[in-house]
Amino acid sequence: MWTSDKHEKFRQKVRDFAENEIRPFADQMDKDNHYPDHLIPKLNQFGLLGLTVSPDYGGSLEDTLTYIIAIEEISRVCGSTGIILAAHNSLGCWPIYAFGTESQKQKYLPDITSVESWRLLDDGA
Repeated sequence: MWTSDKHEKFRQKVRDFAENEIRPFADQMDKDNHYPDHLIPKLNQFGLLGLTVSPDYGGSLEDTLTYIIAIEEISRVCGSTGIILAAHNSLGCWPIYAFGTESQKQKYLPDITSVESWRLLDDGA
């Protein structure tokens, strides 16, 4: 098997999160073409918006298989939320982390991987 016990425990936690926090809204979001802004702080609080970034900048820098498991489990219940998660990590965070200057990393990454900054969205600020 390609996954370790740690990966399978992570899979179960993400699956439970997806089932409880995303599935109840998934069909209606797609029907209404609604961006799930109410879910973004929850994704971040769960630690999914910094999977490709070092803890030095607010992320968790997980291995590739852990990242894939997160995308797979979120996409299993809501494809559009899975794409949001993948785009945020792969197209938003990772290029800054991998190729940005130290100044850019310090300026941008903590804000887009921080639970506190995403909580502002949830509060309507």
